[in-house]
Amino acid sequence: MQTFHEDVIQTFLFCFLVAMGIIQIMVAWRGWHGLSIYGGRVRKNVNYALGTGLVIFGYAWYFSDPMHRNTRNIEGVMSIVCLVLGVAAAAVLTGLLASLAEAIRRRRGRGGGSLYAAKDVKRIALSQGKAILSAWGDPGGNLVVLAEPGKGNEGLLASALSALPPGCGFVAVKPSGEEETILPALLRELQEREGLELSGEVFMGLGWASNELARLQQDLEDIYRPKAFLAVAPIIPSYSQNIVGDALTSNTPLDISEAIVAEKPWRTANFKRMLRIWLPVFIACCLLATAATLAFDVRWKFVFGPAAGLVLSLWFIYYVASWRGLRLEGGRAEMERASTIAVLLAPNGACPTRTVLTSDGCLEFRKLPEDVRSRYPAGQIEFWGSVLRGKFLLEEGTMCRLLNLIWEEKEQGNRLDDPTGTGN
Repeated sequence: MQTFHEDVIQTFLFCFLVAMGIIQIMVAWRGWHGLSIYGGRVRKNVNYALGTGLVIFGYAWYFSDPMHRNTRNIEGVMSIVCLVLGVAAAAVLTGLLASLAEAIRRRRGRGGGSLYAAKDVKRIALSQGKAILSAWGDPGGNLVVLAEPGKGNEGLLASALSALPPGCGFVAVKPSGEEETILPALLRELQEREGLELSGEVFMGLGWASNELARLQQDLEDIYRPKAFLAVAPIIPSYSQNIVGDALTSNTPLDISEAIVAEKPWRTANFKRMLRIWLPVFIACCLLATAATLAFDVRWKFVFGPAAGLVLSLWFIYYVASWRGLRLEGGRAEMERASTIAVLLAPNGACPTRTVLTSDGCLEFRKLPEDVRSRYPAGQIEFWGSVLRGKFLLEEGTMCRLLNLIWEEKEQGNRLDDPTGTGN
């Protein structure tokens, strides 16, 4: 008589542990810093060791039980369900741990404290964004920052604000969505409402806003006659992968979720078309998967059947959408933007006073043709190869370096003290 041993829970845990380990190995290999479960930059050796350890432990623990290797175990359909749910649970837990760890890290002040902690900081709601304003100083001694949407830049803004020299004013403008083209309108609205005079100040762009600053440089020069332009951590598109952004390189799943909620892609026409196609596919897949669980007498039929149907429908609809040429607005906009921001030059061929490229930007910039790279005068671009953009820009003593760049002309060579002692 053949022995049959069904152990759904332990099979799920086995799939979960192994999937968790594989994800950590991928995080190290691909440099997905936003999925670092301990927050901050990925330490490849740590992630490789953690991932390998989880895989080895999962196999050793599961197959050390003779009932898992010498007897019949769960049915084939249930094995697939355990595998899918184990991978999904591992992905969800990784995202939660990464988001939580980074939230704790930011809260501890690695980003320079709260942006609104200072008494003289004023938060201003604009029609299509917001602004953060501190006490305004003498003409030519203030900083105007064009920032990315979301919370990714707030730690950097807080550090810059807290470290500014006495008497220097500060204003940061953040659009509510990815449409950085509204930045000039936001600047005009801010001037009208607060009575600020932005002419002759230092203009600095962060991330995506750096690319927009370069595109609008001529217009900004005509209107404001800035003292200097500084483009910090701009996006250089990766043409080898046909992408512009670096989502998991510098953002946690929570950051990405907040950006998606802010952009509301479900309101686009293409999303609604995809939803109309997906719903009947989902119903059909659920019915087929549930019928299979009934035919094989799998336990929890009406739980695993719809769950498997959901996974199958998402997999199927991906190919249907590709075949029918459906693409969400955000993806298409990213591809169209790739051809316009490869070079950080204004329409008249001018460059920002100084451009700071961080790790990924350095790599992609060096892949550009020589005739493109040669347009930048020597010393105009600073390569901060050990630093990542977004929330990681604060590491490696970069705040001191950034402030030196901002006030280089004003200080006339009197560099600020380097608190790290590295001389960077």
